[in-house]
Amino acid sequence: MTCSAKRFGDIENYSIYVVNGKMGLKGSPNGEQCQLVLTQPQYDIIYPFFNGFSVVKRGKYFGVINKCGEEVIPSNKYVYLHYEPKSYSICEYFYTKDENGKECYLDANNNPIIVKDSYESIKIKAANAGRIDYYDIIFFRFSRGVYIFQDGVKEYVYNNLKNRIVFQGKNVRVVNNNLIVAQDYYSKKYGIIDYEGNVLTPFIYDELLNSSSGDIDIPENLFEARKNGKVGYINCKGHIKIPFIYRFCGTFHDGFAWVTNDQGKTGLINKDGIIVEPLIHDNILFLSTSIVYIDNVTKYSQKYYVKDAPKDYVKQSSKHVRFDFYYYKGYVEVTTIDGKKGITLLRGDICIPAEYDEIIVMSDFSFTARVRLNGKWGILSLKNEIKQPFVFDYLNTIKGKTKGQWPNDWFIVGKNNKFGIMDDEYKECLPVIYDGIKYSKKYDCYVVRIGEKKAMVDFWNNIVVPFTSEDLLSYK
Repeated sequence: MTCSAKRFGDIENYSIYVVNGKMGLKGSPNGEQCQLVLTQPQYDIIYPFFNGFSVVKRGKYFGVINKCGEEVIPSNKYVYLHYEPKSYSICEYFYTKDENGKECYLDANNNPIIVKDSYESIKIKAANAGRIDYYDIIFFRFSRGVYIFQDGVKEYVYNNLKNRIVFQGKNVRVVNNNLIVAQDYYSKKYGIIDYEGNVLTPFIYDELLNSSSGDIDIPENLFEARKNGKVGYINCKGHIKIPFIYRFCGTFHDGFAWVTNDQGKTGLINKDGIIVEPLIHDNILFLSTSIVYIDNVTKYSQKYYVKDAPKDYVKQSSKHVRFDFYYYKGYVEVTTIDGKKGITLLRGDICIPAEYDEIIVMSDFSFTARVRLNGKWGILSLKNEIKQPFVFDYLNTIKGKTKGQWPNDWFIVGKNNKFGIMDDEYKECLPVIYDGIKYSKKYDCYVVRIGEKKAMVDFWNNIVVPFTSEDLLSYK
């Protein structure tokens, strides 16, 4: 197809303009300042461009234009259209439906295509291979060419390379090193198979959990296994590595795992099963820099033994009734009997005194917390410094890209039932004037609402799609 860019040069900057409620497209050729009319105002919606294409809507029909304004898929036939870029799937295509519900896959030149190994074709192949009703199969998930389907009764492991069903059962999950943990449909017992359906661990266990994923100190896959009411650890071949003598056990962290005996006391073992911390504690928590042993002293207090700490840290104040951990740093949220909250460190340092109505510690690198006091939200540092005064009725963190980078913390803020956006420097980049805001991850911009009309704006309040009465969230 001949592109208008050959007449104008490469189109760089484009903008959407509105005449009598209809949208059109303007663009600037490479190196030019002027904006040329690329398409007349004829669309109800022109969605933001993605990989050089924009989905457009005219009446009840959808189509596609390129950045030259040309309709590569005409907007006069399809009542549903979804673009699937190559980065998201096996190949680039448009999935469409006409008024009769007929489905079709199109390329960027409006030519019908067959999508190799699409979800639909995988489902058909799996149904044929397993002789099960295709219409009852629900695509579930996949990993490395192995697809898992469910039909409401069983789950099926289909190997696309072998073109056959290699397992039928329940509670199938993929773990490291091409291993699959699954439950036998009839005996209800768990075992381990590989991607070709070979049984590596017999189906004799009441429960199996992967215990060493991501732990570089564990040279082989270990699994927490339960059998006859006791737990231990086995490897992927079913060999017992740590005997079945415990009531409960946990995942390995830095070469250690917690275990609990029949009396409810907890200790630590290493990867060889040797007890390195006696089973005398009420609870054990793993933090990124510490292992914390917890003993209940009274109903309203607990004693914390922090690994490598110079001394034990004891919280025995009767007015503290709950301790909530922020695992990544060892911060502890304390709540008083009258409901006030604060933040301390495991080693006893008070970060924020317990005098606030609500506290939410934010991302690991910001050292800040969202705090509510007397119905208003603000932001404090973990040194109790005010970063943002308590002026908002609503304050919540969001994530989104800014020039390809993820910001630390951005915020949706609200006052008097109006909403806006505040950046990580606590400046309003979208004014607090909108009746509603929702982030669109696909287009990396916001759908904002004033009354019944919606628009799309970027992080700096530049309008990407002008205000329209159409539902901008109906197309995903």
